[in-house]
Amino acid sequence: MDTAGLRDTDDEVEKLGIEVSGRYLAQAQVVLACGASPDDVARTMEAVHDRTMATVIPVHTKWDLWEAEHATAQVDSVMVSAESGAGLTDLLAHIDDTAQRRAPDSSHDSVIITRERHRVGLTTARDELAEFVSVWISGALPAPVAAVHLHTAREAIAELIGSVETEEVLDRVFRDFCIGK
Repeated sequence: MDTAGLRDTDDEVEKLGIEVSGRYLAQAQVVLACGASPDDVARTMEAVHDRTMATVIPVHTKWDLWEAEHATAQVDSVMVSAESGAGLTDLLAHIDDTAQRRAPDSSHDSVIITRERHRVGLTTARDELAEFVSVWISGALPAPVAAVHLHTAREAIAELIGSVETEEVLDRVFRDFCIGK
C-alpha cells in the first residue's frame, strides 16, 4: 500500500491521508521506509519507528540517479530504481524473507482467514459461544433460551462448511419434484 507521507501539516485533506497512513502502518507486517537519499531514508525510518510493530525495511529509491555521484558510498538500505528496475528483485526477495520470518510456524495449527465471509462467520460463532458461556455461568437465562446462542453459532459454522440439514433436503425434494403421483 503506497501511503501519504508522514509529516505535520495544516491542510485538512492531507491530515486525513496521514491519518489513514497511520492506520495502515499499525496493521502492517512489513513496512518499506523509502527515500531518495540516505538522509530521506533515515527521516522516514524515524517517522515510522513509533507507528508500527512491523519489520521496517529501509529502501533507497532513485538509485540510478544517486549511484554515479556516490558509487563507493555504503548505504544501509536496499537500493532500487523504478526507472531502470535495478534492485527491485533484491527488494522483493528481502520482503519475502522478512514475511517468511514473521509468518507463524506452520507446524502449529495456524489458521489463515482469506475471505470476508469466513471472517464474519467465525466471528459470529465465537461471539455467540462467548455469550452462551456468559449467560450459562451467570444463570441469567433459562437453558432453552441460552441455547439459542449455541444454535446461532452452529448455523454460522454450518454456512461456512456447507452442511445441509435433512429437513432442507426433504423440503427441496417436495418443493421441486413431483412425488406420490
